[in-house]
Amino acid sequence: MHASGLVSGLLGLVIASAAWAGSGHRDGHQHDHGHDHGHDHGDERRQGQVHVHGLSTLNLVLEGRELAVELIGPANNFIGFEHQPRTDEQRALLDQALARLADPATLIELPAAAACTLSQAEVIPPDFDAAHGHAGADEHQHGHGHDHENGVHSDLAASWLFECTTPAQLASLQVHVFRHFPLTEEIQANLITPEGQTRQVLTAERSTLRLPR
Repeated sequence: MHASGLVSGLLGLVIASAAWAGSGHRDGHQHDHGHDHGHDHGDERRQGQVHVHGLSTLNLVLEGRELAVELIGPANNFIGFEHQPRTDEQRALLDQALARLADPATLIELPAAAACTLSQAEVIPPDFDAAHGHAGADEHQHGHGHDHENGVHSDLAASWLFECTTPAQLASLQVHVFRHFPLTEEIQANLITPEGQTRQVLTAERSTLRLPR
């Protein structure tokens, strides 16, 4: 099964549910980026994803023995810029980020007892040529001091599909994205499991993702 398709299909049902629709709920965590979180980028695959530097989205779906995880965020979170690489150093940063995202072993730590193995991985690099500017981009106050290059934004996404022999052991997992991509300040995590659905906010200081039980 295609990892991105699994996450997007099931996550779409959750986003459409009354629990999440238009509530702006952050599980008690208010993080004001000064950005309209209802902004629609027109990309069905990234429904609910907003482009705010420092903020990424992690979608997780557990169905049977299959665990699908998707990580999406501004390219700046992963490589520090959102334009075509202009120097050897920038090209190296992009190559290193894509390679790390292709192998989630250092980014997502799953419980050994769950006996999960990676079966599929997909990385979607930034489409710098198709990067678009927001209408009224100068009015967005992101609060991180980044140069938005005249409102042009690019995202980077990765999805992984794991096969878990003992999925009942997936009580929690450790997210090490902050360690390897320090420009990521916060991750909004959307989770769907047979036991329920939840949204959690992760930071470098609070990086344990707890699955609904």
